[in-house]
Amino acid sequence: MARKYSKGASKKVETRMRKRKRGTLKSGRSGRKVKSRKQAIAIGLSERAAKARKSRRGKRRTLETELDDPPERRDRVGHRGLAHSVASDRSVILLEADRLAAANVGS
Repeated sequence: MARKYSKGASKKVETRMRKRKRGTLKSGRSGRKVKSRKQAIAIGLSERAAKARKSRRGKRRTLETELDDPPERRDRVGHRGLAHSVASDRSVILLEADRLAAANVGS
């Protein structure tokens, strides 16, 4: 049977359950101590989901979206996705080759 939650989520829930047993787990908004086992599990799963969402943000850029960006933008977003300098150089070369091929076909 397939896993319902990831290993990372299980680890996060495990740590939150330990904190609950020690009495140091607090709910987010009110800051009250968490006593419920179900609430501890929910906190662990939601924290892990938030982390997953955050890590996926940087991976959204693909080579296609990079090719649409102007070269100066590609240099600015060098820390994201495929936008490091080698991919940027390659995409600039591909863009130029496409432009030249289109110009040769038209004339």
